[in-house]
Amino acid sequence: GRISPSLSSLFDSRWVKPTYMLWAMLFCSGVLSNVSLVWLPTIFDAASRDPLFAIQVGGAINIGAMLGMATAGRVLETFGARITIGIAFFVGACATAALGIANVVPIAVVIGALMGYFLGITTSAGYALSALIYPANLRGTGVGAAAAALRVGTLAAPLIIPIVLSYALSVRWTFMIIAIVPLSAALIASRFGKRAGSPIVSGR
Repeated sequence: GRISPSLSSLFDSRWVKPTYMLWAMLFCSGVLSNVSLVWLPTIFDAASRDPLFAIQVGGAINIGAMLGMATAGRVLETFGARITIGIAFFVGACATAALGIANVVPIAVVIGALMGYFLGITTSAGYALSALIYPANLRGTGVGAAAAALRVGTLAAPLIIPIVLSYALSVRWTFMIIAIVPLSAALIASRFGKRAGSPIVSGR
C-alpha cells in the first residue's frame, strides 16, 4: 500500500535530514539500552566475572536510567536539545568504555549508574526532541516514527552483540566496541542544530 501522507511528509526537503538524524540517534539509544539491560550478564560471564557483579551493575544502570528519564525534561529545557543529547551520548560512551576496565564492584556500580543516567536522558530527550522539531500536523507521526527507530535498535542489538562476542575479545575491548554506538550518536547530535534550523532544536 501507499505510505500515509503524514509519514511521507517526514521526508520532505525540510524534514528529511532531521528525521534521519533523529532516527539514527534513537536507534543507537535502543541498541545501548538493550545491551545495558539484557546483555550485561552474558558479556560479564564471558569475562569470567562473578554473576553478582552483573546483577549489581545492572541494578545501578536501571536506577540511573530512571533518574535520567525523570530529569531529562528539565535538562532539555535548560540547555537545549543539541547540547543535552550530545553530551549525554558522549558521557554515555565514556561510561560504557570505562565499564570494561572497572573490575571493582563499587567503581563499576558508580560507572553503571552514570551510564544508565545518561542513557535515560538520551531516550527521553530523543522523544522530546521529536515532538519539538515537527509542526503540530506531523507531531504524532514524528514521535511514533522516532519510537519505532528506538525499537529497531533494541531488536538489532541481539544480532550485533553475538557477533562481537564471537571474536572472544577481552571485556575491555568488547565495551570499547560497544561504546562506538553512543559515540556515533554524539557525533550526529553535534550536527543536529546546524541541520535542523530550528532555534528550539539548536539549543541556547
